[in-house]
Amino acid sequence: MRIASALSLAPLIGATTSLSDTTVSIKSGPDAIDIRHLPHMLREAGHIPDRKIASFLNTAKVTTLKHVGSQVVQTSALTIDSHNLCNFVTMASKNLSFQSQCGKDGNAEPFGELDSELNVNDPDVGCQHHLTMMQMGGVWRLAIRHAARRVKVAVIDTGIDWNDPDFAPLRRTLKTKSGGYIPGGWNVFGNSPFMTTGNNHGAAICRVLAAKANNSYGFAGVAPNVTLVPIEFVDDNYDAPYLNS
Repeated sequence: MRIASALSLAPLIGATTSLSDTTVSIKSGPDAIDIRHLPHMLREAGHIPDRKIASFLNTAKVTTLKHVGSQVVQTSALTIDSHNLCNFVTMASKNLSFQSQCGKDGNAEPFGELDSELNVNDPDVGCQHHLTMMQMGGVWRLAIRHAARRVKVAVIDTGIDWNDPDFAPLRRTLKTKSGGYIPGGWNVFGNSPFMTTGNNHGAAICRVLAAKANNSYGFAGVAPNVTLVPIEFVDDNYDAPYLNS
């Protein structure tokens, strides 16, 4: 009987230990958006939300932190984990033109195969010794509570490829002083948002600065949650004709 009781408790123990908190901030201008409303808002806009995540959000434990414009969602590997929830938030925000931040709580164990000191699963992070020297694992854990703060960083260099998984989550639509909008960055030579990528110097700089962390790809940037604004000011031949103009 004792053995049977112990076996019956095992699934419950496993379910309890798999729980984690995911911090989410979704905004439309100055207004905070409740994550539970995203599936309905996607349908209203003509998009089909993920059924499993929509069902999860109907019953998920969500704590709203009004003073910081964020919500804490209790996630689990048995239902919807932090990784999949954040992917959904990123997709929904892009389709609905919202600004969002999403990340696993700094006190929880991140998903995937982790670097022992930095606690991120980017496969090339082992080559980034400067991150370990700066103790960035601890810095990132402290910074997660400020997910609602949006910082824009412009890199004036060569162009980047927004299809790169380390850059795609950092792209935002930017409003100009004239009232127009720029989708991500700007090519000074072409006077358009379409950048060339024949010279990878700008991409290397952007990767060190802001490559998306904990996405099981490439590197981790020092500031992986900023809005990246690349300005192509140097062409593929390393020429910068406007520099002296």
